[in-house]
Amino acid sequence: MRQIGEVVQAQDGKLVVAFERPEACQHCNGCLDKRCTRVELSADAKVGDRVEVEMPAQGLVKASMLAYLVPLGMLLLGIWLGMALHGSLGVGMDAELFGVLCGLALLALSYLLVRAIDRRLAARGVGWRPRVVRVLSPQECPGESAGREEE
Repeated sequence: MRQIGEVVQAQDGKLVVAFERPEACQHCNGCLDKRCTRVELSADAKVGDRVEVEMPAQGLVKASMLAYLVPLGMLLLGIWLGMALHGSLGVGMDAELFGVLCGLALLALSYLLVRAIDRRLAARGVGWRPRVVRVLSPQECPGESAGREEE
């Protein structure tokens, strides 16, 4: 999947690129007017430049699974473990409350786990992160709005 966005910040070899919501997301209201993502700089670009960003389709699925399924699994595991171990630990609170607190604790830890996995995969060079394909010239996209999605 390729999208065209506008560079809103460039610092230390990283770009912050803003994209408008795709048409499929217009009715959702889950995002603000624009959403930003941090992309590793693979070309010279400055604030205000329009760039084409590519996210491999397989990488999009893997990233989504990592970002959503790992925290969900850890939350459910924490709730189950908390309720299962409540009696044997002799905790002075309801089993459900203890389970929810354990679930929230594992949920918080899952974000650290996801971050560590992301860093390890990035160090290996696994191609699942978005990357800048090219910087567009002003003649290539006059008057277009940021975030146009391409096949």
